[in-house]
Amino acid sequence: SKAEMRHTCRGTINLATANITVEDSCNFIISNGGAQTYHLKASSEVERQRWVTALELAKAKAVKMLEESDDSGDESVSQTDKTELQNTLRTLSSKVEDLSTCNDLIAKHGTALQRSLSELEALRLPADSSEKIKQVNERATLFRITSNAMINACRDFLLLAQTHSKKWQKSLQHERDQRIRLEETLEQLAKQHNHLERAFRGATVLPAGAYKHQVEDTKKEKRTHIPYKPNYSLNLWSIMKNCIGKELSKIPMPRLTEDLEYHDLLDRAARCENSLEQLCYVAAFTVSSYSTTVFRTSKPFNPLLGETFELDRLEESGYRSLCEQVCASHHADSTHGWTLRQEIKITSKFRGKFLSIMPLGTIHCVFHSSG
Repeated sequence: SKAEMRHTCRGTINLATANITVEDSCNFIISNGGAQTYHLKASSEVERQRWVTALELAKAKAVKMLEESDDSGDESVSQTDKTELQNTLRTLSSKVEDLSTCNDLIAKHGTALQRSLSELEALRLPADSSEKIKQVNERATLFRITSNAMINACRDFLLLAQTHSKKWQKSLQHERDQRIRLEETLEQLAKQHNHLERAFRGATVLPAGAYKHQVEDTKKEKRTHIPYKPNYSLNLWSIMKNCIGKELSKIPMPRLTEDLEYHDLLDRAARCENSLEQLCYVAAFTVSSYSTTVFRTSKPFNPLLGETFELDRLEESGYRSLCEQVCASHHADSTHGWTLRQEIKITSKFRGKFLSIMPLGTIHCVFHSSG
């Protein structure tokens, strides 16, 4: 709504000034020309075009809303608007009181004028007539002055009402639009609630054996490759800005489970009889984790204190991994003859031109055959 046009939060991109570009058949990019850039991927070229078209239409609408907001001012009910409204109401009340006073005076002087005219008609003597005629003229003058005051007050009232009527109409229309949107949202929620209730009533529980069979079939269906992720350069200032005010557990760090992507190096090392060759395999496994570090400036979720993450690949790769958010604790067992455990702590220093991040702690890799 127009009330939210001038208020943003971290991570948002204003559509009115956004750049929407198509990268290839399925990927497109939304950027604000600064630190915020989002790479998005659709499942097909048709879906991507639908998204791009919808975003372009929304951008045009945002530009139009921004122009209207600049023309008519902020429509939000700010403290300034409240003060202005209160002052207007006080002025209108004063004008209404003026009209009421003038009305009373007109009625009073009109009655007196009618009485004087009646007395004038009853007179027969010329001497008395001149005096009564003088009174009539004086009261007619007062009546004319009061009428003019009432007319001026009416004119001021009308001018003030015309000045503020347009803004009041916009505010009223804004409230009506909000009410309509709220009613539509409530209607959608009611339909979804009704649909979920029907789906819940119609759900059936499978037998114990058949359910077990379905889990075993699903367990074997795993992806063979990681989806493409756009390659972008690291920006020190954008990383620091996104880390301001966050706890250590909220700062994006490389994920520990990804260290096991090249677990076959440890499998080979466990079979080595030459200790020097075994050490070379361990060294290769140690540096293999840096192959994905440059792309991992974000995490799929922010772990809570004590939260665990488990990856079970015993069936196809022979290892099982367990991580816990304490001080980045990680434990992995393999049926190919090795155990890996590590506790990572991080210390960082900012030197003005560069950010230094140093991992501390110990990593143990134990081979079962030799200890």
